[in-house]
Amino acid sequence: RDDMQFLTWEHPMVTGAIQRVLDRDQGKASVALLKNPSVPAGTLLVECLHVLEPLAPRELQAGRYLPPVLIRTLTDAHGKDLSHAISHNGLSRQCHKLDKPIARKVIDSQKDKLRELLAQDEARVEEQAREHIDQALTSLRAEQQHEIDRLRALQEKNPAIRDAEIEHLRHRSEALEAHVREAPCRLEGVRVIVAGEK
Repeated sequence: RDDMQFLTWEHPMVTGAIQRVLDRDQGKASVALLKNPSVPAGTLLVECLHVLEPLAPRELQAGRYLPPVLIRTLTDAHGKDLSHAISHNGLSRQCHKLDKPIARKVIDSQKDKLRELLAQDEARVEEQAREHIDQALTSLRAEQQHEIDRLRALQEKNPAIRDAEIEHLRHRSEALEAHVREAPCRLEGVRVIVAGEK
């Protein structure tokens, strides 16, 4: 296989394989048992990981203004956000794997509550995503306007700079702004955590 030495991270086969793994839903949800004496047995927690990322043509380079952002939430059964109080790594150290039959029973018994919590979580994440998008739009508008103003100033001294170039930059800026403004926030992972006895 002489062709193997030409494989790089940018090779279409490699990027395609990575994309296939990322696009699958398998492995994006789990159920865990929390063993912590300070948490009452039966307490339900839901941890969600969302990724905010603009879907824009590569040539627009939207990632310069809004690179992929990971938004983590951790809510209890009452919908209270605990993500700032409990870190992901700290929580993971106290979580243990549950057997599939028990995990299924937990999900079946809490199905309605989980739907409600996930709906609340989605609304909370949309607010956080909007903050990131607004910051990105502010930066984008300032930089693009500066570039347009620079071209206009150069045009006054250099007639070789055509109006079409400035118009192209303006259209590009509008397209970029539209893609960043509509950046989706997708759910990448869910962990349902049930507290057990120490």
